[in-house]
Amino acid sequence: MKTTCERSCRVASLLAVLVAGLVAVRAEAGSTAAQVAFTHGLLAFEKGETEEAARLFAVAVENEPE
Repeated sequence: MKTTCERSCRVASLLAVLVAGLVAVRAEAGSTAAQVAFTHGLLAFEKGETEEAARLFAVAVENEPE
């Protein structure tokens, strides 16, 4: 029979693993969003749509993980 402390430690370890996984997924999603926004910004810039390009570049910077 496990003690309350053992169960608490096991739950805390499981939560730590889950949080680490979520952070990794979020970083990957942010990186993808940044890449897409940057690419669309380049396309807009090439079309001469400088305001839209600037907006998309700003979105790319916001979504780029540290």
